[in-house]
Amino acid sequence: MFGADFISSLQAGVVIGGTYSLIVGLLSLPNPPGEDDIREPA
Repeated sequence: MFGADFISSLQAGVVIGGTYSLIVGLLSLPNPPGEDDIREPA
């Protein structure tokens, strides 16, 4: 069903987005604001 696929995709996106945000947040903590915050991660 389209609904089930959409919900699964949405949940996967939330998990991936949340994990990415958590990793970026942890990596940003020890570093002072600078050019690393401007450049997008590779």
